Amino acid sequence: MTAALLSALLVASPHGWTLQHARHVLTSKTYAVTDTTQADLPRYELRFSARSLRRGFVYDGDAYDTLTSVSLPVHFTFRSPGRIGGFRGPPADTSQPAFPIRAAFYYAWYPEAWWRDPVFPYSRFHPSLDYYSAADARVVRDHADGLRYAHLDSGIYSWWGSDGYPAAKPAYLKVDGRFVVYVYGDAGDGCATAARWRAANTVGADIVLKAFAGFRDCAAQPDAWHQYSAALAEYDLLPDSFMIAPGFEERSEAAPRLQRDVARWRAAVEAMLASNARWQLVLSFNEWPEGTSVESAREWATPSGYGAYLDVLHELVP
Repeated sequence: MTAALLSALLVASPHGWTLQHARHVLTSKTYAVTDTTQADLPRYELRFSARSLRRGFVYDGDAYDTLTSVSLPVHFTFRSPGRIGGFRGPPADTSQPAFPIRAAFYYAWYPEAWWRDPVFPYSRFHPSLDYYSAADARVVRDHADGLRYAHLDSGIYSWWGSDGYPAAKPAYLKVDGRFVVYVYGDAGDGCATAARWRAANTVGADIVLKAFAGFRDCAAQPDAWHQYSAALAEYDLLPDSFMIAPGFEERSEAAPRLQRDVARWRAAVEAMLASNARWQLVLSFNEWPEGTSVESAREWATPSGYGAYLDVLHELVP
């Protein structure tokens, strides 16, 4: 009798907050949760498992994050009438790659970029994920898996000013502790551009500028130079960077600027690896309007699910 009474006291509060009731409340909806124990305050939209809520109303187990479509280990106390207290998620992965760093230009401007009036879809190709939204967590997860499958270290992502992805996030690429900024350019760039970027860099960023004529002779030099030229299968900008592209087939142009060829792509990957460039760049992961994507498409689908171009990277890149 004493043992039975003790058990009842452990699973029920004075107000009837029983373990059974708490489990029912916990699994009835999705919870918006922020991990305040971490400096970057990661936010989740979580669904929980009843069996992981145990005596003392302590949750210690996996939860499903609907924002990223992954399960992750979490710990918290579930209090009446349904409040999450003392929440802790998984620790941030603060590891960073060392040179050579291999990265792909990545675009999140979908679904809007699928339309270019009056044309839909504005691409010559048919992505295996269909004409997706970059806000879909499952798409983001599939893309992250594709980058990892290809042994790429990073995605170079458009940043839209102070409201964009903040450099304080652990996932932001850093070199020697300095967050990396790739800079696009235009035909008007020159040494004055490099000087302006040096003067503006009061935050200790690692700046990689787009090259222009005479860039090596400028008094102000960034941390590195890159080139964005998808009409060329390879672009050598040693020792800073080496860029490769699978093709360039812009939807509105009558003929490709660079015809796709998987055998040539294999040779380009081998040349990139042999270059020992500090930055080894793939142009691009998913720029579908210009037809430079290495993401899987119906036209080059393979049994791996990742497509011929990522298969080559997976095979050759260490």
